[in-house]
Amino acid sequence: MLFSTLFLGICAIFCAIFGPFIAEKIKRKWLAPILIIEFSQTHPYCHLTHWSDGSPVYYFRFIVVNEGKSQARFCEALLEEIWLTDSSGNFIQDENFSPVNLIWVGQYELRERLRMPKKFVNINPKRIVFCDIAHISHPQRAEKSVFYLEKNTQELKFFFDITDRFFSQRDCISPGKAKIKISIYSENAPKCEKYFHIEWSGNWKDQEPDMFREIVIS
Repeated sequence: MLFSTLFLGICAIFCAIFGPFIAEKIKRKWLAPILIIEFSQTHPYCHLTHWSDGSPVYYFRFIVVNEGKSQARFCEALLEEIWLTDSSGNFIQDENFSPVNLIWVGQYELRERLRMPKKFVNINPKRIVFCDIAHISHPQRAEKSVFYLEKNTQELKFFFDITDRFFSQRDCISPGKAKIKISIYSENAPKCEKYFHIEWSGNWKDQEPDMFREIVIS
C-alpha cells in the first residue's frame, strides 16, 4: 500500500514537472508546420506585367506551402547565397554577399507614411504564399543597380526583389549563368531551402514564350 502511494506520488510529480514539456514535444512533432518551396517557370510563378508607368516588366516568383497541421509563425524569406561563373564556367560563391530578405507578394504595411514590404508573414495550414525572386525591366526603363562594383549600366539586369539594397553588395546579376540559395525561416517550423540555377542571354523579348527561352530558371 505504501509503495503504491509513493509510486503514484512520484508519477504525479513527474507529470506535473515534465508533462507540459512532453506535451509540447508531441505537439511540435505531430502538429508542427512543414514549409515547402515550389517553383515552375510558368504562370502564375513567372509572368509579364507592367510597372505603374506602363512599362513592361517580367517577374519571377516562387511559392511557400505549409503542409503541416498548424500555423507557421513569423516566416521570412532570405536570399542567402549567390554563385557566379568564372571564365572557365565554374561556379564561384560571392563571399562578400550577406543574406537579405526577399519580398512577400502583396504583404505591405504602413511605416512612417511609406508603403513598406513586410519581412515576416504567418502561413496557415495548406495556405500558399507567393514570394518574389527578381524582375527584369524593359530596356527603356533603364533601371540601375546601387552596387558600387556594377559598372555596366547598358545591359539588362536580373534585379532581386529584396527589402533592402546596399552599396556594398550586389542587388542584381548580369546576363550569364548564376546560382542562388533561398531559405525560409520560421519561429516554429524547420528551415527549408532551395537552390535556383539561372541561365540568361541578356536579351529582352516582348512575348513570354520567347522571353522564357532567353532566360531559364530551374
